[in-house]
Amino acid sequence: MVLLKFCRSLFKSLVPAVLSGVLLMDLAACKTLDADDGNSAKPLIPSPGIVSPLYQEVVYSGQPQPLEARAEVDVPLEVIYYPSPTARWFDEDRYDEVPVNTGVYYAKIRRPSWNGYAQGEDVEAEYHIKKATVEIIAEGIQRAAYNGDPKRVVASAEPDVPLSFSYYPNANAARAAIRALAQPDADARSGVSAALSGLRRVERAPIEQGAYYVVVYFPGDDNHNLAYREVVFTIGPPARRN
Repeated sequence: MVLLKFCRSLFKSLVPAVLSGVLLMDLAACKTLDADDGNSAKPLIPSPGIVSPLYQEVVYSGQPQPLEARAEVDVPLEVIYYPSPTARWFDEDRYDEVPVNTGVYYAKIRRPSWNGYAQGEDVEAEYHIKKATVEIIAEGIQRAAYNGDPKRVVASAEPDVPLSFSYYPNANAARAAIRALAQPDADARSGVSAALSGLRRVERAPIEQGAYYVVVYFPGDDNHNLAYREVVFTIGPPARRN
């Protein structure tokens, strides 16, 4: 009986101690978990703002020309191009490649989450590729000696585009042709050529001696502006033989 009482008193004294130890272990574990959670769930940094212009213009170069997209911090950005604001809104008909040809492109700059930065909202931009200017390189006064063969004005273009030559018997006809070329609503591919052909044009490069007024021109296309230059061209007497 005495032994039984001793065992009971020993059990009563040990249980609170054991429970207290377990409770302390649980509290310590909770504190450890809380500390770990705080370290692993750091808040993301807000996405950096876009600092590049949201309206941009470049000139056609024949090569892909991406929109300039820069953020306050050097983070990766994605630029998507669309043919219209509606297509951009519905995220459809996007272009697969960076634009090359002239036109207006509607872009969307995406800021994905990266290296601690949160994903940002898309930023819209408008991008214009304008027609390139053609420079016709030719001396304003040119001469050649008669030898029975057709004589042509020497000219080239920068960039290298195909040039047309219209020869006229007088300055008035040539300048009327130039006025026709300069019309802002002239069709660069058909109307201009028709206007030039109807102004007493010499049908082919001249052979006979005389003064000719030449309009060297490029009628323009989808990516280049119309360009022209007037040249005074004289075919003189045959070269003397020694």
